[in-house]
Amino acid sequence: MKCQNEEQRKRSAQAGQTKEVTGQVTNHSTQDFNSGDPDPGSETPPVEPVPRAGDKQPTYDTGSRVASPKKEERFVRKEKIKWPRASDKATWEVLGSDLSNILEQGLKGDVERKLNKFGNMVYDFCSGRLGTLSSDCRSSEPRRISRRQKEISKLIIRRRHLRKLWRKAGPDEKVGLQVLWEEVRTRLKCLRRAERLRRKRKRKENQRKQFFRNPFKFAKSLLEEKKGGDLTIGVEDLEAHLKATYSDPEKDRPLDSPGYVPRPAEPSVPMDVTPPKWSEVLAAVKRARAAAAPGPNGVPYRVYKMCPKTLRVLWKLMQVAWRKKCVPVSWRRAGGVLIPKERVSSTIDLFRNISLLNVEGKLFFTILAKRLTSFLLSNSYIDTQVQKAGIPGFPGCIEHANTIWRQIQLARSRKEDLHVVWLDLANAYGSIPHKVISYALDFFWVPVEMKQIVENYFADFKLSISTRSFTTGWQKLEKGIAMGCSISPLLFTMGFEIFLIGAKQVVGGLRAPSGEKLPPVRAFMDDVTSILRTAPCTARLLQRLEELTEWAGMKFKPSKSRSLSLRKGKISSRTFSVNGQTIPTLQEEPVKSLGRLYTKEYKVAKVQLVLELEESQDPAVKAVNTNISTGKKWSAKETISQAVSRLQHKDLVGAVQLGRTGLGWGERTHRWSNANSRERRQLVVQEVRRIEEEKRRVVAIGQSQQGAWTNWDGAVERRLKWSDVWNIQNARLSFLLRAVYDVLPSPRNLTRWFKSEESCQLCGLEQADLKHILSNCSVALQQGRYTWRHNKALRQIAVTLEEVRKETAGTDSPLQPIQFVRVGSSPTGATS
Repeated sequence: MKCQNEEQRKRSAQAGQTKEVTGQVTNHSTQDFNSGDPDPGSETPPVEPVPRAGDKQPTYDTGSRVASPKKEERFVRKEKIKWPRASDKATWEVLGSDLSNILEQGLKGDVERKLNKFGNMVYDFCSGRLGTLSSDCRSSEPRRISRRQKEISKLIIRRRHLRKLWRKAGPDEKVGLQVLWEEVRTRLKCLRRAERLRRKRKRKENQRKQFFRNPFKFAKSLLEEKKGGDLTIGVEDLEAHLKATYSDPEKDRPLDSPGYVPRPAEPSVPMDVTPPKWSEVLAAVKRARAAAAPGPNGVPYRVYKMCPKTLRVLWKLMQVAWRKKCVPVSWRRAGGVLIPKERVSSTIDLFRNISLLNVEGKLFFTILAKRLTSFLLSNSYIDTQVQKAGIPGFPGCIEHANTIWRQIQLARSRKEDLHVVWLDLANAYGSIPHKVISYALDFFWVPVEMKQIVENYFADFKLSISTRSFTTGWQKLEKGIAMGCSISPLLFTMGFEIFLIGAKQVVGGLRAPSGEKLPPVRAFMDDVTSILRTAPCTARLLQRLEELTEWAGMKFKPSKSRSLSLRKGKISSRTFSVNGQTIPTLQEEPVKSLGRLYTKEYKVAKVQLVLELEESQDPAVKAVNTNISTGKKWSAKETISQAVSRLQHKDLVGAVQLGRTGLGWGERTHRWSNANSRERRQLVVQEVRRIEEEKRRVVAIGQSQQGAWTNWDGAVERRLKWSDVWNIQNARLSFLLRAVYDVLPSPRNLTRWFKSEESCQLCGLEQADLKHILSNCSVALQQGRYTWRHNKALRQIAVTLEEVRKETAGTDSPLQPIQFVRVGSSPTGATS
């Protein structure tokens, strides 16, 4: 390894001629986002094209031409590749092996050039071997018109013609035309009804297919709010909007002092600045969604999940790029898509821009973001009592929403004063200047090496938005972050933390009933909530927040902000202002509540909520959420205490075998004494479900007929999977369910229902029950009815074995006796 490191240092000393192992994302050069041309500024000599790797292997350009400077082409989304199934391990293994060989042989030049070519080579190779799914194959085919539709069109024309003739005809002719018109009308009505039924059947068939393909997704599409629409502005207007949004005229002006914002102490735990480890890359790939949309180069996470050899090639290039602080151009280009916010969206403010970046760069910055998060939390640079978003390990939305709601409830019940203001930043992610991010990196003592990588990343970051009808040109992001980037949310949190630190210096917070000091502001990413007792303190806090946002070149949006004032527990008309505008109150403009979850299992949801709040790492959350209301007849805390007592008792008793099953039968569960906090929460929730199931079982025992299944002993539980329900016949499924609850039309049930004496039709037993019909009738047993199906299968096996026996009857196989070896001796012919 030492020799290898020395060799790598020698190679890195040669400018523009490194031969590090291949690695990362690429889709475009500096000049052309989707072409394979090299960067015009690169000094790398031309490279010969890669030869074919077999008859079915595609050929691709690896940089054999030096492109002349030209304008970057517009972003075009690539077609999806026909990837194999995840279960087809052999195909993925061959694909990964061949792809890694092609990359190792074809990538030449310095590390930036290799990373810029990496994604294109992966896409070209995989698309050439596997093929692509054409997105416009359906639209290119002309819509075929059925004979019924043609006849309907002809009848409509004929009906109009008859109406015109009827208007011009005389009284005698109108009678005949009226008869013809009625015939056409009747025929047209019949055809339209048939066509309407056909469309209805087709629609139901498509919905049925969608439901069986993904039931959860289909049900969600029925219940969620429909969003859609098309952008009505042209490409010139959209480009002008992007330029006005992401241009920063003040980018060259240095930042002044933000006032009194105390800088935290130097870090006690240094940040890890070594190149990415293989375990970190594997963890990042494993956590990524395989179905996530790919970036401009068209390569999804699925390739790196299923092809570890290709991922290892990428990892080696990541290490070189990390050491050289190199961020390739392909990682700094984002293809944007517009997501509608409303049911009918048309203007640009009703769309949300989501950036699609190359997954290779997202993996690189995922590792950097994870290390940066660990550095900030280890040194307590992010106040988790205030900021609840973007920090792993905290149920931020639950803690944020319930803490604010609990403080409002306490103020109303105790008849106290309380002023709550919810502030919203205008275009928060798109308006934060990059110099604020750079200031935050220095403010929180981030190492110079990591700061240089981030600054190189935003130095030439460009965005292109694609719609159904057009694609914009490349717009440089002089301010703002890309939604969809791995590290941008964390960088925004760091910049926003400066505002929160400065705001906390002007006022003090409330005190919980237990005496715990609470922060005066709470934040969930860019949403700030101030909770104070007096109106002057609230106004002073808003003034300080307004000064800090003005220092950063950002501003609040009063129209989307809200306020709530309580005077002795009752709603007051007190209002506040920000940026010279009055903030609307909740009474004037109500808003939808976020963060309150309603589920089908009320008690389980309440138990989960109590456990998460009581075991929170934030002492302020524990202090506020002491008594969570769950109703008058049921208490979540008592249920949790009962569940914990039962789990501790199970630990004392140990493993108990129920029924007549053998030892060790059943699933192994975690023991309460050995479980961690997360496993204990899961155990308590499972035990609460078990308690409620026992209560339902008690009710079922009191039902003499439908509850007969509770008396079964030694019955193995039958698990009906979704595939079983789908494949089984309706009559069989109905028989299975009715047999469990003894509601099949047996003689006993018929006698009970219709008050008529019924008996078994085979043996004549009066009021025979379900057990007799299914397995206890003597006549059916003698006739072999119970074993008929099983005997049919055995007969086929016997016939096949008999045929094999007859074929081999004339051949004699020599018998080879077994040579037993005594203890301590070696077999004959064995060599020592």
